[in-house]
Amino acid sequence: MTFEARTERRPGMAVVAFTGDLDIASEADAAAALAAALDDVEVLVADLRELSFLDSTGVRVLIAADLEARERGVRFAVARADGMVRRLLDVTRLDQRFPVVDAPEDVGGAGPGGPETGGPEAARAEATGPEAAGHQAGKPAAGGPTEPGPAASERGAAQ
Repeated sequence: MTFEARTERRPGMAVVAFTGDLDIASEADAAAALAAALDDVEVLVADLRELSFLDSTGVRVLIAADLEARERGVRFAVARADGMVRRLLDVTRLDQRFPVVDAPEDVGGAGPGGPETGGPEAARAEATGPEAAGHQAGKPAAGGPTEPGPAASERGAAQ
């Protein structure tokens, strides 16, 4: 199937919608489209809702775009597809790295603001929070320390 990337600019946001197969054959086009969309935005969304196929190469493209966005202070998110694309996003737990939403409109905060509005500070807060390290409430990440963390009352007091 042919691959296509279309970029739509909205106030403070760019949405790069992919159709077709995101694999090794389309990797360069997808990466270039995401990189070009990073200019002059606060939020970048990779819209995968019309994508029919995604493999590990495509996952790598998304992770690289997230890294580049973070370096520029841009919040990165993915609008998920159904079927195997959704399953791959779930299995790889990418939702712990960046927001995975049902539609681009679900990404809060295009525009100035902090974590409350989903602006660039929210992306940085998410990147440094326990979820970014793979932690679940009160559970260490796989391969992490085996000692229990702070009690729930201590965590609440620290926040």
